[in-house]
Amino acid sequence: MMRKFFICIYCTVVSCSFFFCNNSDNDCRIITEVNMEEMANMNLPDFHLVRESDKDSMRIEYVYNTEDESSLLFITVGIYQSESDAQNIAENFIYSTSAVWNEGPHMGVSIGDKFWWRTEMDATILTGVVFTRKNSFFHMNTIYYENLKTLAVKIDNDILNKASYIKCIN
Repeated sequence: MMRKFFICIYCTVVSCSFFFCNNSDNDCRIITEVNMEEMANMNLPDFHLVRESDKDSMRIEYVYNTEDESSLLFITVGIYQSESDAQNIAENFIYSTSAVWNEGPHMGVSIGDKFWWRTEMDATILTGVVFTRKNSFFHMNTIYYENLKTLAVKIDNDILNKASYIKCIN
């Protein structure tokens, strides 16, 4: 059974009535949970979960495979207390690997607040993505899955649009 990934964050609400909090910005400020089971149901219908494992106290890795085992997808998710914490984790990860990562847009497409990517043989197909959005960190790696960039864009848009599998504090 897949766990929901979440973080507890303490906050102060300044102006609230019984069901309504005064917040002029309806934007998701702090992400508190990413339900990866629901994300996979929405965005990876041809995949099934092979395993999930703790990378450390703040990150969980999910490994997905297609039914015919033709594609393998690794997604590591971390939720941190601040945007700068998530960006520091991403930069530390990038600098600690031996892979060559490119920073910034790939073919005109940027993902998240900070974005790194890598390719192998075909420069148009991403094989690795690291991005942060708000206080979240995503590292995605694949073997033979050609839609990694599309998936990363979907997840990023889901964060911005507060999809049902993303919980946050406004």
